[in-house]
Amino acid sequence: MSPENLQEMVDGTDDLVGTFRDRDLEASIWDYPDKPYDFPAEFSNWIREQKAWREQCAVIDQSFHMTHFRVTGDDDEAQDLFETVGINSFADWRDGEPPRAKQFVALNPDGYVIGDCILFWLEEGHYLFVGEEPVSNWTTYQAEKGGYDVDCEMIYNPLGPRDPEYFRFEIMGPNAIDLMAEAVDGDLPEIPFFQMDELSIQGVDAYALGHQMTSERGIEIFGDYEHHDEVLDHIFAVGEDYGLRQVGNKAYITTGIELGWIPLPLPAVYDSPEMEAYREWLPMESMEANFVLGGSYVSEDISDYYATLGGLGYDHIAKFDHDFIGREALEENEALLDGEQKVTFIIDDEDIMKVWGSLLEEGETYKFLTMPEVPYRSELSRYDEILKDGETVGMAKHMDYSYNEREFAALGWIDTEYAEPGTRVTMRWGEPDTEKSQIEPHAMTELRATVAPAPYMKKDREKAFAD
Repeated sequence: MSPENLQEMVDGTDDLVGTFRDRDLEASIWDYPDKPYDFPAEFSNWIREQKAWREQCAVIDQSFHMTHFRVTGDDDEAQDLFETVGINSFADWRDGEPPRAKQFVALNPDGYVIGDCILFWLEEGHYLFVGEEPVSNWTTYQAEKGGYDVDCEMIYNPLGPRDPEYFRFEIMGPNAIDLMAEAVDGDLPEIPFFQMDELSIQGVDAYALGHQMTSERGIEIFGDYEHHDEVLDHIFAVGEDYGLRQVGNKAYITTGIELGWIPLPLPAVYDSPEMEAYREWLPMESMEANFVLGGSYVSEDISDYYATLGGLGYDHIAKFDHDFIGREALEENEALLDGEQKVTFIIDDEDIMKVWGSLLEEGETYKFLTMPEVPYRSELSRYDEILKDGETVGMAKHMDYSYNEREFAALGWIDTEYAEPGTRVTMRWGEPDTEKSQIEPHAMTELRATVAPAPYMKKDREKAFAD
């Protein structure tokens, strides 16, 4: 009999990690046959697109690949719910007015990360979560369990039947602000990082967020999806004078290396006894029940894949001015906040060439390394083991290539004692003992790497080492 919820799935296997490591990724938000859109690998050339956000200007159409989850109702009730679920303080929202935005982070009762997303307060009684599914699921469950006077609705899922309700465009690069100043109706408001305002473009009302997906300054705008084409076409027309290029899938996924954002760790929902009722509530159609793990790290304990606030660089977001799920665990175990640090691992050029060179030699080859790495090709979340003197001291979560920096780098976390920039480590490369058909036979190897800050830029790293 097939399981009907996550708890039944967990109970039905004696190797949950193996289940997640062996299954093929059957559906991808990047190439879904029932959708009237796609996300091309390249619009021009991925190198040109990477260079555009560093040298001139780039636009990313983010309308399609993230879930959108709406919460409506009384503001006090909604913000009470958010303070229960999230580590963030909402004192500034209670004393302020929309539009506002926060990087919203949710923990399990043991203090490990379930997930994060962007939470928008659009207008009185209207909130929007944009990101991955686990935070939305956990928030909906807590709203129902706690009897909060709010309505929760998943208004868009990339793998679902609906079209988006919002267009969402990220414009970034040295020319981004000048471009948008010309593109909008009237004056472009000055919007500090992660602050919001409202504007009009071609007569279309839109929200604006001070944000960027790379190290360069940018702005994110979103509004009613029915105006998607006309707004984007207008940005393209104005952008001809600013060197604007649209970013495709290949270049887009590399923005995380510059930004220092680690996407989608395994949500920490699978083993806490306090979450059994939640697992019974989660249907088999959920992302949590269909997760796919990849990478060189293998453990029998599912909790070894959970992320900490320190490891994701979110320790500064936790505010202890309110009660939230996981607070007690953080207070009792400081290592959840400072035991690990988010870092960048700079991979030695010689070892990258070793991996590629194996393809031209007799015998076993090393795991194929694409450039740039294709997102979600064979897993939802990758864990590559970081070693120091043969001992596991961290995880690399996403390795990719930056043409702007001319190097391979991996985002991840490391035990704090090894987080000093310049520390030498090795990354175990490959995927051992997996039954995935999407992974070719290969030999395991190790790649030498140097610890650097996250986010990082070569010029900043050189200064840090000099200091």
